[in-house]
Order: sequence, then structure tokens, then C-alpha cells
Amino acid sequence: HWDAQCNLADALHLRGDLAKAAEVYRFILKFDPTNAQIAASLGNVLHARGETKGALEAYEVAVRANPRDTITHNNMGIVLQTLGHVSRAVEAYGVALKVDPTYAIAHYNLGVAFSQQSAYTEAAEAMQRAIEIDPSYILAHTSLGDIYCLRLGRCNDAVELLEQVLKREPAAVAPKVGLGRARLRLGRDEAAVEVFRENAEKGAAREVTLHQATLAQFGKEFRRDRRGWFDRLMDAVNRLPRPAMAMGTLGLFVAAMTDPIWFAARMQGIALVPEPLWWLLGAIVSFYFGARHQAKGQAFRRELAQTVAQVPQVVDNLRRLDDMQAPDAPDPSAGAGDNPALEAWRREAA
Repeated sequence: HWDAQCNLADALHLRGDLAKAAEVYRFILKFDPTNAQIAASLGNVLHARGETKGALEAYEVAVRANPRDTITHNNMGIVLQTLGHVSRAVEAYGVALKVDPTYAIAHYNLGVAFSQQSAYTEAAEAMQRAIEIDPSYILAHTSLGDIYCLRLGRCNDAVELLEQVLKREPAAVAPKVGLGRARLRLGRDEAAVEVFRENAEKGAAREVTLHQATLAQFGKEFRRDRRGWFDRLMDAVNRLPRPAMAMGTLGLFVAAMTDPIWFAARMQGIALVPEPLWWLLGAIVSFYFGARHQAKGQAFRRELAQTVAQVPQVVDNLRRLDDMQAPDAPDPSAGAGDNPALEAWRREAA
């Protein structure tokens, strides 16, 4: 019964029906007030609804029932910060980190709380610890860069830190903003602008790289396979059955007219071939010609695609040739007499 109620509350929470989910969680807590998981879930729902005081009460019930619940201690610290109880929030984060010193989010939130208390050195240490635990924690990198530059006067360290982040995550926006701000503090205005505006030279290099990769991929799609001597030999052998069958059939007609008795004796031998063997021969011939037809059809479509791919270039070449043959095409030497500077230079040279 209680499992069904818990599942219902969790389903309502996931669906976004927070009011009904909170009602179900409260109903369960009436009969099981020491259920830490339900109390923590109630706190999460109330926090999401903006009922911070109710969320704090639920979190306090949860941590009393399970003092080693690091996530609930961390969430309680966030609620305490929201309510302005920063000192208590620091204590909550400290308890979470005593239970699990590798909890990077708690280190980050502790750093934020220290910043609110103007303890920027301690805040930087907490952010550094979060980054050591989780090097991909971009928000911690950005916040540490801001503390370095805006609070501790270490803008060079901030630039170095944020540049390393952008090498790993070039599309991240927050580190770019922090890097531009740090460069502006250092008086490097042009470098700060480059953070938000693409470098023309690097952009051209990226465009060339993309163009080369596109051409390489296009070339791979239409590249002909380099076959060895065995593949070529087998292809030549596969060409023999069809002409051999055609020429053999015509040869039988010639033999029937040239030596009817010899031909009749051979036909008597063929008449002794059992019917299942004829079926087997028919199946082999059918599959052989079907496979050859499919292989040649695919080769034809591949060659046709290569030809079609060259059409734009051929059309462009024809257009250029037509322009060159046009009667009204401009003469490169025309108009030379209308250039006074050129005429004066010619007279001096003469």
C-alpha cells in the first residue's frame, strides 16, 4: 500500500503536478514521519514550488532521519542561502562534505556561500576543490575565474584558467564572458573583443579545413576500388559462361546440320540426364545471371553518379567557352589609348 502511494507521488512529481505530489508525500509522512526519502522528496517539491520555509522543515526532518544523506544536506544549504541564512548553509555544506568529500556540487555551493560572506580566499579554495574532483565542471571554472579577477585581483590567473576551459569546451558561453571581462580588466581590449568576435584568420583556416574535409568525403564516396590480380582474374572468368553458352548453342545447330548422326548420339546422352539435375542446373544458371546483373547494375549506377557529379563543372566550362567566343567580349587591350598616365609612361619609355 505504501509503495503504491510512493510511486503515485513520484509519478505526480515527474509529471509536474507538484501540488498533488506534495499532498501525497504529506499523507505518507503522517503515518511514517521518519521516512527520510519521503521527507526529502517533499522538500524537493516544496522548493520547486517556491515554498522555501516548508522545504527547509522537510529537509530538517529528512536529515534527522538520515544524517548521512549528502544530497539532502546540500539541498538544505541551498534553501538556507535562499532564506539568507548563509552561515547555516555553510554548516549544511560542511556536513555533506564530511560524509562525502568528493561531492563536487557541495564544494561549489560552499564556495558560493563563502563569496556571499566575502570570504573570497575560502571561496576560491572551495571552487578549486570542486574542479579537482570534476574537471568538466564549467560553472565552477567560470565562478573561480570571476573570484580571481573581480575579488582577488588575480586576472592573469583567471585568463589562464578560462582559456584552458575554452580549449576543452570552445562552445561554452559563460567562460567566454568571464574571459572577456578578465581581459578588459587587464587592458587587453582587442583580445577581449576576439572572445566574442571570430578571429578572421582562424575563421578562414577553419573554413579551409571544412572545405578540404568535404572534398575528401566526396572523393571517398565516388572513389573506385583498387582491385588486385585475383579479383580481376575472377571477373574475367565470370565473363566466360554467357558467351560460352551462346556460342555452344549455335555450335549445336551447326553440328546438327554437319553431322546429324553424331548430334543424335549426343542428344541421346542428354536425354539420360535426370530431371532433378536439370532443375539444379536451372537454379545455378538463374542465380548466376541474377547476381551478375545486380553487380553490373550497381556498378552502372555508381559510374552514372560519377558522371552526374561532373555535370556542373562541364556546364561551367561550356559557359566560359561561350563567353570567350562571344562577339561582344571585351578586348583586354581596348581603352589603353584613353589612359593618359599610361600614354605618358610609354612616351617616357620611348
